[in-house]
Amino acid sequence: MMMRHICVLFVFPMAIGFLLDTRNPQNSSHQFITASEFFAAKSGLQNGIEENRHDIDRKLMLLTSQVQQMFDSLQQQIPQQDTNRSNEIVQKYQELSENYTALQKQFDVLQANQISQLNELSQCKDKVNEHDREISALMNLKNIQPLSELSSLKTQVQSVSSEVHALSVSDRARSEDFRALYNLTLISERQTKLQFSQIETNQNASFALKDIEVHQNADGIAKLQQQINKNSARVAMTACINHSPTLSSGSVVKFNDIRKHIGISNLSSFQNSGKFTCEYEGLYLVSSWILSNTDRSLFTMYYNGQSLASAFVLYDGAAETNVGTATAIVSIELKVGDTVWVQTMSEMYVGAQGSCLTIAKLK
Repeated sequence: MMMRHICVLFVFPMAIGFLLDTRNPQNSSHQFITASEFFAAKSGLQNGIEENRHDIDRKLMLLTSQVQQMFDSLQQQIPQQDTNRSNEIVQKYQELSENYTALQKQFDVLQANQISQLNELSQCKDKVNEHDREISALMNLKNIQPLSELSSLKTQVQSVSSEVHALSVSDRARSEDFRALYNLTLISERQTKLQFSQIETNQNASFALKDIEVHQNADGIAKLQQQINKNSARVAMTACINHSPTLSSGSVVKFNDIRKHIGISNLSSFQNSGKFTCEYEGLYLVSSWILSNTDRSLFTMYYNGQSLASAFVLYDGAAETNVGTATAIVSIELKVGDTVWVQTMSEMYVGAQGSCLTIAKLK
């Protein structure tokens, strides 16, 4: 706790008196003052005392305010220091509590280990005692005296030994007989195994030939069935144009209005590109007819980029007709993945009411 010392200055007024004598003249050599000098001195002393009093009051007020500020500062510092010390004490208490808990856990572990070691020591003591008892029993057996009938036992052992020898000779003769029979059995077993091996080899060869024939027949049947399915597949389509565009030269005519179809799965690709892609190989008939009011307009049927056939649209202007139709028909053998399409060779108008494409698989 902080201690401070406060010093307070106390000023006590002093009065000095003079002896007055009005009977003597002013020029006397005695040490006396006149009344006027006294009153003048008194007035000066009173003024000085008043000034000192005011000065002392001001200093007291200033000192009082400073003391009050010091007390206020002390009052603010003391709780803060107490709070900090309280926090430090609480923190130290928590650390001591945690350390105590950790020590308690370690003590429990050590106590459990000690109990386990005591149990093991007790078991070891039991085993040592048991071994001592066994050793004592063995020592007792060592001290047993020989039997009194040892000679009779020797006689009986000799008799038994002779009988065993006789049985051993008889067993040896029978063993020779069994050995001969065993050799005959081995020879017969070898011959039997050899015959079974030959029979198994012949059967395996026969089975292998049959498996080959079965596989060949199955492959042939599968190929034949695939060929039958391909030949019997029904593929046909008729598609027209659903609007009347004017196409520039080299444009693919897109017959996007599918009227009839069978055996074709990629219709959306045909509608978007205008190109037919073969899914089943075979002989196909392809025909296309286009209605147009563009005189002498030309279109060509293509197969994998090769020209198959072309057709001109012509009409007789003298007969006052301004529209004509041209048709191209081809038969072609297509394989899986081949493409067929119709392409304009000049700028031409394609009428929606009379422009179609038909593709049919013949066989």
